[in-house]
Amino acid sequence: MRPIQAQDIVRWGFFRRELPPAFVSHTLANHLVQMQPHGDPKVTHLCSFNVPNGRTARRKLSICHPKSFVELATLLADNLATLETHFAKSSLSASLPSLEVEDYPIFTTLATPPQDLSLSTRDLKRLEAATGMKFAIKTDISKFYPTIYTHSVVWALKGKPWAKAWIRSRRRTEEFATELDSALQNCQDRQTIGIPIGPFTSRIVSEIIGTAID
Repeated sequence: MRPIQAQDIVRWGFFRRELPPAFVSHTLANHLVQMQPHGDPKVTHLCSFNVPNGRTARRKLSICHPKSFVELATLLADNLATLETHFAKSSLSASLPSLEVEDYPIFTTLATPPQDLSLSTRDLKRLEAATGMKFAIKTDISKFYPTIYTHSVVWALKGKPWAKAWIRSRRRTEEFATELDSALQNCQDRQTIGIPIGPFTSRIVSEIIGTAID
């Protein structure tokens, strides 16, 4: 196993697995250096579409602009230590995204849930927690991804008082949290409400929020 790299995220996490096999991003990953942003990052738009979700419902998914996605993937891969420290704050999560991968060609952890976080393992965890109990309360966050406020990523990583002090500061130094907020906005026309549904990067961002909720 080795730490995940930006190339891994781009190669396996750019497209959602519901798309046909013809949709791959291997070539984009192979030319990652040429895709690195130069100068100020550009603001781009999402490409949205929907796929069947059950017999009658549809699920909206999005594809990021390649340049914006490369920026986002690189930022996350360069700050694995910060992410791991943050995720360690929660002892409750059963949805941690894998930040380590096998070497090619075995590497598939971004296309399917990691083995220790498979649905069957989650079910086993639920059964263990329910042992000896008569009742279980099941909750869900309605429209989680579409309602995430990108500024709340900064609150989750650094705390709301820090975020307010940073905004008021005349000498701001960019931090991973604030850069992540900006990178998410750059993917979606500077919108601050919602994150893209589909790319692996959003799994990481949602877990940042989820850890703070825990």
